[in-house]
Amino acid sequence: MLESDSKISQRYATEFALFEVISVIIFSIEYVLRVWSCIESQRFNHLPQLKARIRYMTTPVVLIDFIAIAPFYISPFIAIDLRYLRLLRVLRLLKLIHYFKRFNIFLAVIAKEFKSMVAAIWTSQGPCYCAVGSHNVECRNLIDEHFDVCVTAGVDVN
Repeated sequence: MLESDSKISQRYATEFALFEVISVIIFSIEYVLRVWSCIESQRFNHLPQLKARIRYMTTPVVLIDFIAIAPFYISPFIAIDLRYLRLLRVLRLLKLIHYFKRFNIFLAVIAKEFKSMVAAIWTSQGPCYCAVGSHNVECRNLIDEHFDVCVTAGVDVN
């Protein structure tokens, strides 16, 4: 989100790039280690190693992880920014439903109150989110100046 602001993007371009490289390397190592060790799982240990790894790699969660890191490796060859695909890793949180009973209660409450939550979020935050990327928004210059002053003054804007 911070990278979408041109001034911040220019000022911290090196840090953003370094963070991206380190994150993708960590996720890539984790991905390769999971694929390599999947043959030890009871679900796949009866299969030949290559077939077990291929079957594991085609499971939905592992496909999501692959799609999340692939843009980093594809981007040098194709000039398309696919970093938003990394958000798919959030879908892994859905696995938590099976393990945490209270998380199920939490999700049930969210499901029950979803419409009212969306309405509340939209009315309070929607105009702000819609305006962030637009440079033709009323008072956008004031928003940008205020943000710059806060960052310059050392205010934590997170």
